[in-house]
Amino acid sequence: SQVGPISGLPPTAGRVTEFTLVPRSEVRHDLFGDPTREAVGDVDGAHSTDAWSRTLEVLSRAADHPLMRAFDLDAIFTFDRSLRYLSVNGSGLAALGLSREALEGKTLFDVFPAETVTMAEPWFRDALAGRSNTIDVPFAGRIFSQHLTPIRDESGQVVAAMGVVEDVTEARATAQARRESEERFRLSFDHAPIGKALVELDGRLRQVNKAFANLTRYSEQELLARSFQDITHPDDFDTHVDYSSRLLAGEIDAYDLEKRYITGSGSTVWAQLSVTLVRDPDGAPQYFIAQIQDITDRKVREASLRDMVAMLSHDLRAP
Repeated sequence: SQVGPISGLPPTAGRVTEFTLVPRSEVRHDLFGDPTREAVGDVDGAHSTDAWSRTLEVLSRAADHPLMRAFDLDAIFTFDRSLRYLSVNGSGLAALGLSREALEGKTLFDVFPAETVTMAEPWFRDALAGRSNTIDVPFAGRIFSQHLTPIRDESGQVVAAMGVVEDVTEARATAQARRESEERFRLSFDHAPIGKALVELDGRLRQVNKAFANLTRYSEQELLARSFQDITHPDDFDTHVDYSSRLLAGEIDAYDLEKRYITGSGSTVWAQLSVTLVRDPDGAPQYFIAQIQDITDRKVREASLRDMVAMLSHDLRAP
């Protein structure tokens, strides 16, 4: 036998894992068929069986290799072309009612229910065909990420495959909850009756909804090419910048103000602006969330009321 790297086994700290593996010339093409069948071609039968036995021994010991045991995985295993488990290890076997004794020497079909086999078998065979793959496999009420990779001899021939399995139930649940939360946010953002915008720290508009576009008389794409500074009325610019700076500095948690916007048509609209700041877990500012409600009609009524009061006051003072 010769010492050489088995391609497909995971590296650690830059080292290449090495196992003793017989040269390809000593192993039949149907290496993982019945090891007792007679040899084919011009290879001596006893020699071929001996080569198979030594190769099988190497792969059967793989799960006990220090590298394999260094991984905190629920399961790590090797299997042959009959989908027979040659070696198995892992910290999560017992929790699933499995063990090395229950798996080693058994095939995928012997151990798992039909629905699991139906899902897993094509990927096992894909690995034996030389292609690595990763899928999620539900089993025993949990979700497991299964990564399969071919094991090759020093000549590049696929001689077996290896799998690593990790329980990702909580991770997948967290990801699903995040997706659902993001979808709820998207729906509430897009379909809100008032204007909403996500704003970069420099004032550029990252995301806007239809209500804000309608308020400013710009299309959503036109707004995304602009900043809040571009559409803020000049007389309100300094006030807006001052509040934003205080929010970034942590002096305030949020702010509300009435301000004017210059619309795409050149007219002026009034809005009630409410702004909060999103920070990362370390407290670093990420972006602003702005809610913008059109108050133009109210401001027009207030102006009209002021004019009326001024007129009445003038009349009362008149002789």
